[in-house]
Order: sequence, then structure tokens, then C-alpha cells
Amino acid sequence: YTVDAIVAGTDMRQRPWGFAQCLKEVLVKVSGDPKLRDDPRVAALTDHAGQFVASFDYVDLMAHLKKNDDQGSYDRPHRLTVHFAPEKIDAVLAQLGDAPWHGARPVIVPVLRIAGPKPPAYVLSAETPRGEEQRGSFVEAAREFGMTARFPSESELKGWHATAELFSPLLMPDR
Repeated sequence: YTVDAIVAGTDMRQRPWGFAQCLKEVLVKVSGDPKLRDDPRVAALTDHAGQFVASFDYVDLMAHLKKNDDQGSYDRPHRLTVHFAPEKIDAVLAQLGDAPWHGARPVIVPVLRIAGPKPPAYVLSAETPRGEEQRGSFVEAAREFGMTARFPSESELKGWHATAELFSPLLMPDR
């Protein structure tokens, strides 16, 4: 029931917007239902997102840099971490006809063929040096839904017959 948003400063100019973004994310993350992000009923709730907040704090993302002027001290990017009251979020989900997803969630193991502007194409593995940004993006997207991602090793991909030239991976066997 804790999520983050990047905001400019720590005053009230950005806090309501940050709370609203975090409310959408926590509802999706807790329920596992991505449709809630664009649900008009959720959009209506974001105007009053603060009523679901138990606590919040900020981290200055530029704390390691000296402040050069007065404006820089107010508009620096901060990570706003919002801790929502679980019982309130659960009640909102119930009103929306949804429920918290308790228990273990499946681990996503993507098998992806990457064919970009710089040849050659490749299958994304845990070891592929060129795939660092793709792995990071995928992990971040999974995190937004309360999921985790594990990338297959080169040997797993070989066993699944997943190569850039012949991309027809078999289903991963149940474990």
C-alpha cells in the first residue's frame, strides 16, 4: 500500500497531483487490475486522494547537488512516497467491484525478440548486455502491477528453441 511519484518540490503545489498519481497506482498494484488506471470512477476519487493517505514523505533527488539559487531550492525533483491506509484502499476497491490480490503473484518470464534500428536482432536474456534498458523497462512496468519479472538465461532460451533467427519458443514447462 506504498507507492512513489516524482514531484517538483515539497509544498502544496505538487502534493495533490502526486497523491492522485499514487492513488491510481496503488489501486492497480493492490488489485492487479490495470483497467482501474483509466476508470472514470477512479479519476473522480483522485480529487480527494489525500483522504486515503496514512502518511507520506519526500526524498530530494538532487540532494547531492548544491542549491545555486532560490528557485532551485523549491522546484527540485523529489520522490514522494505515499503510504495509504490499507483498510481505506480495500474499501475503495470493494466500491469499485474489485478486491485486493492477496497471496503470491506469478513471476513474469518474458520471451522477447528485439529487432531495433541497430542489427542484429536478438532474444532478450538475463545476460544480454544490449538488453539492459529493455530489462529495466520491463521490470518497472511489472512493478507498477505488483508483479516481478525474471528474464530467462541464454541456456533456457536455447532449450526453448528461442533464437533471433527462428523465434518459436515453446511454452515453459510447469515447475
